[in-house]
Amino acid sequence: MPLNDTQREALERLLLKDRERLVRRLRRMTDFVNEDSGEHAFSFHMADQGTDMMEREKAFLRAADEGRELQAIDAALRRLYRNPLAFGQCDSCGEELDFARLEAIPQASLCVACKTREENQET
Repeated sequence: MPLNDTQREALERLLLKDRERLVRRLRRMTDFVNEDSGEHAFSFHMADQGTDMMEREKAFLRAADEGRELQAIDAALRRLYRNPLAFGQCDSCGEELDFARLEAIPQASLCVACKTREENQET
C-alpha cells in the first residue's frame, strides 16, 4: 500500500532530524581532527604517538561511515521531493516498502528481499 501524506511527512521529519544529527557529528569530528593536528598535537613518547595516530584514524573511519550515511539520507530526501508519490518503492523490484522498515531506516531504497539478495551477492 502506498504511503499516505502523513507517513511521508513523518519520514521527511525523520530524515531531516537524522541529517542534522550527522552534520553536527561530522562538524565535531572535523573540529577534533583540526584541533588535534595543531602545533602541540604530537606527543614526544612513541606510545602516545601511536595512540594519537590510532585515534585520528578511527575518527577518519567514523567520518567516512557517517559521510556515506549522510549521502544516503540526501538521496532519500531527493527521491521524496522529486516524486513524493513514488517514495517508498523499492529501487530494484518496485514493490512498496513497509512503513515500519522506513520508520526504522527512512533512507532505505530497497525492500527486505532485495536488500538481502544484494548483501548475499556481496559476500
